[in-house]
Amino acid sequence: MTRKRMTQEVDVSASGISFIDILFALVVTVILDPVQSWARHPKANHLGAGTTTYLVIALVLLLTSWIGYHNSANRPQFKIKFFNYELIKFALDICMVIVYFLVASVATRRSVGNREEIVLIGVAFLLYLFWDIAGYVQKKPGNQYETAWELERTFTPEIGQWKPRKISRIYVTAGCLGGISVLALLAYVANSESFIESTLVNCGALAILIGYRFAKDHVGAT
Repeated sequence: MTRKRMTQEVDVSASGISFIDILFALVVTVILDPVQSWARHPKANHLGAGTTTYLVIALVLLLTSWIGYHNSANRPQFKIKFFNYELIKFALDICMVIVYFLVASVATRRSVGNREEIVLIGVAFLLYLFWDIAGYVQKKPGNQYETAWELERTFTPEIGQWKPRKISRIYVTAGCLGGISVLALLAYVANSESFIESTLVNCGALAILIGYRFAKDHVGAT
């Protein structure tokens, strides 16, 4: 049996994943930089409660995203071409990492306000929503991606079975985006310098980030 020329081709090398991993690592260095400065000179580079909290939120955002990216059965699996859904998802992945970089950069500032960080997390969830929609459309049954995948399976059975994406995952992302939007509104309307109000927003953001990853891991294939 010979391979037919397909419009879409499976990328068994997963080169796009390796590139995104490098970008994730760069964001980790931004988060750890103030920690390193504090470890070298604790008095000169004091980490206040606010900065520490924002760094924790940035780290949770990054780790949950990285875990979700690698657990996802819908991560880049086809060769990136101009113009296909894989290119859209790859571009969204890069935009997400840029947002993570901005979140980490904002978190390193020695200020109490958390408005910018919460808004940026909201932007990240908006990108998640676009990514989920692109993945859902890409994995509709009977399209050229499924055809290319099933053809590749005849030569590489270990790549696994083609799994359509559940629309319920889009609802989960949209719900969390709504929750983050409420927190962002609260951060702007309320006194962001208030310890109580700032703590409520921060705890809410952490709960949504962790809950989002838990929900995504328990709502069918990603």
